[in-house]
Amino acid sequence: MQATTLPITLPRWAKPAYYVVVSFLALVGVVAVLVRLIYGMKVTALTSPIPWGMWVAIYIYFIGL
Repeated sequence: MQATTLPITLPRWAKPAYYVVVSFLALVGVVAVLVRLIYGMKVTALTSPIPWGMWVAIYIYFIGL
């Protein structure tokens, strides 16, 4: 027996809205990378042990993904 799938119809505004949201998120990411490259480690406040530990936890989390 073969499964049948129903076609999904999206509204006309859905595709452009998706592109706007993805473009905005990409722009935010580029700005974040530029800030990190321009200002270096100062923006991460790695002089304190607590924020430093947070960054290590984030790195380990994303390695696990």
